[in-house]
Amino acid sequence: MDSIFSEIKARFRKLPLTEKALLQKSITRASSPGIGFYIFVLLSGTIATLGLLINSGPVIIGAMLLAPLMSPIIGIGLSSVIGDWQLLKDGFIALLRGVMLAITLSAVVTLINSYLPFVSMTNLAPEIMARTQPTPIDLVIALAGGLGGAYALSRKDMSAALPGVAISTALMPPLSVIGIGLASLRLDVALGASILFITNAIAIAFAAGVVFFLIGFSPLKPNHVNNDPNGSIPASIIISTIMVLALILPLTFFALSSVQQTSLQNQIKAHVAEQLQNFEGIEILTSEIHEEESTYFVDVTVRAVEVLPTGIINSIDAELQRKFDKPIKVMIYQIVVIPLHSE
Repeated sequence: MDSIFSEIKARFRKLPLTEKALLQKSITRASSPGIGFYIFVLLSGTIATLGLLINSGPVIIGAMLLAPLMSPIIGIGLSSVIGDWQLLKDGFIALLRGVMLAITLSAVVTLINSYLPFVSMTNLAPEIMARTQPTPIDLVIALAGGLGGAYALSRKDMSAALPGVAISTALMPPLSVIGIGLASLRLDVALGASILFITNAIAIAFAAGVVFFLIGFSPLKPNHVNNDPNGSIPASIIISTIMVLALILPLTFFALSSVQQTSLQNQIKAHVAEQLQNFEGIEILTSEIHEEESTYFVDVTVRAVEVLPTGIINSIDAELQRKFDKPIKVMIYQIVVIPLHSE
């Protein structure tokens, strides 16, 4: 056990002054991006938005690899440790511009699709909805991603891990979901994705700051020599810790709400299936449910040997609303199968 801790401690060795200077210079340069940064925001934002609209996980992963937003966040993390206000300003401005550009682009792409519907927007895709219910697990993932990203930057032999860190932290998809939510007038979607992005950004900056402190960075001295190996914990890290802990409350609320929502939807679908089983020769093929403006819409596809009675939907709607005391609308799609017999 002692050898394990010794190995971990060795991994977080204090960097020599020259290495810290080079690392700080590299992060400062990345946090003050040029035109290339915004080009990659446009490219990754376009790919992420289209991937979300067509519900394609691989396409979304490709957007994560291109997204450059982690650089200014890492810069914010470093600036919080060394007290470099110029670096903090540059990183925050770059991040803010990148965020606004990504959200605007996503909203424009979504609006274009609404007028030239290449992708159906009747129901928001699962990949979109998955980013509207952040949980404490997302916070832990972002913390791990921030730790991994900052550590990989501090060690040349670990640079190959950066693409994986970019995928795990998932900064661009939530921004695209915000744009999709705003363009679709789904403020609940935009709000949930906003909380997810804020969670990721704060957690990554905090985790990066912790790593930089562990490898020897400390508040700048008057002569700008940053090499105080026994420096005390910066107040910014303490404040960031409080902010990260404060995020647990809303994330826990979202997690509990998501569990309750899923449970309610499963109960509704089970009750619809129970009602349909009263009719002979019916086989339920698919059953999907989504919520819009506090109303639950249940789409059921069935295979039947005869056309169902006209009033069945009204009776099921009434029974569901009586049982769950919520507005529920059922749509049944029938595939009528006519048995063929040999003569």
